[in-house]
Amino acid sequence: MSRRKAGYILLVSFLIVMSILNIKQQVTLNHEFNRAQADVKQAKAQAQQTTTMVDNPAKQIERVNQAQKNVQDWWEIVVNQKPNDYDNQLKQHFSQRALNTLNNSLSASVTFANRSHFDIKSVALMSHFDNLLEFLVVTQGQQVSEVYQVTYDLDLDQVTDIQRQVLKGAY
Repeated sequence: MSRRKAGYILLVSFLIVMSILNIKQQVTLNHEFNRAQADVKQAKAQAQQTTTMVDNPAKQIERVNQAQKNVQDWWEIVVNQKPNDYDNQLKQHFSQRALNTLNNSLSASVTFANRSHFDIKSVALMSHFDNLLEFLVVTQGQQVSEVYQVTYDLDLDQVTDIQRQVLKGAY
């Protein structure tokens, strides 16, 4: 009888261990399945967006033109406002990284102590890859001209990066 009881206990414990392992494996498989499903959904969305760009180039050109106008309007704020006001006025249009770059390293040249006025001479599309547009923004003050490379994300509808470029020659 004791052997029989031990056999039942061994069988029941084996079944419990197997069911625990099965549940653990099922959780892992569900997690992997959900991740794969999200990847498929993202790939379909990207394929749809690519198809839309190819199918409707006029709409893409319109989006690029609107982005160029946005960059020009927002850069007007940059050259005509105090650096303290950037966070309030540009936080919806600039990523935090771009705002930090603007405040920490570029604002000293954008706004001189005498508050020289800068005019935007041109905002030109430099490159377009996927949904990232790179614009070249040329500003001119009374004493100096400056060039900035501005990266604009069409999906986020905001400036994601700013870099000052070297201006060679006379503009």
